[in-house]
Amino acid sequence: MSQEPTTFWQHLDVMRGGLIRSAIVVLAMAVGVFLLREPLFRFILWPLQADFPTWLLLTRLGLMQTLPEAQLINTELARQFIVHMQAALWVALVIALPYLGFEVVRFVRPALYANERRRLMPVVIAAYLLFMAGIALAYWVLFPFTFLFLADYQVAHSVTNWISLSSYASTLGLMCLMMGLMAEMPIVCRLLWRMGLVSRQGLYRFRRHAIVAIFILAAVITPTGDAFTLCLVALPIWLLYELSARVIR
Repeated sequence: MSQEPTTFWQHLDVMRGGLIRSAIVVLAMAVGVFLLREPLFRFILWPLQADFPTWLLLTRLGLMQTLPEAQLINTELARQFIVHMQAALWVALVIALPYLGFEVVRFVRPALYANERRRLMPVVIAAYLLFMAGIALAYWVLFPFTFLFLADYQVAHSVTNWISLSSYASTLGLMCLMMGLMAEMPIVCRLLWRMGLVSRQGLYRFRRHAIVAIFILAAVITPTGDAFTLCLVALPIWLLYELSARVIR
């Protein structure tokens, strides 16, 4: 007997079940991360410490003499608790990404052909690894230099920087998210190529325009104003653009 086609409402039920399971997993992990307050914020606040690997490496290379010193403050009664919950949720989402990818694969797999099913899992794994690589780059390299510049920047000597915890956490989270999404550029370009919307020749032809757009995007991601940090952010994005052209065959 031939299998009856799945109706729209059956697809909706399957998607709802996946969303419910994903929400339960994320919330459970968020509660677990929330309970690990000290390890969580030790990692989040690590770029402020002298033993942060980036600062130690620069000191050993002779590129930095004095380590950055900054004291975070809190000016709102419930802000520390709110930042704690937000940080736990974001970290739980990152930890749960493999399971979320599994739910996506399970939902779309029945609608694919056999050759597309074989390619789906490698694409999901590559997307996850690229996203984590973007987060790692932002945490270990981009954010420390951004913080180093902004923490010491003064428009006048009479203006003192008092950095709030919420500002620090939101800047770190936003930069990690933006770089994680930017790291998905090769996957996105590959999908657009499969749909006939982009080509390798087109990417090479508009390379000059892309470089200008990359520097504008880097200025938005890291609004520090110094050329060093701007190039530090723009360089990996440009390399991702070149990699995107390479994966289109």
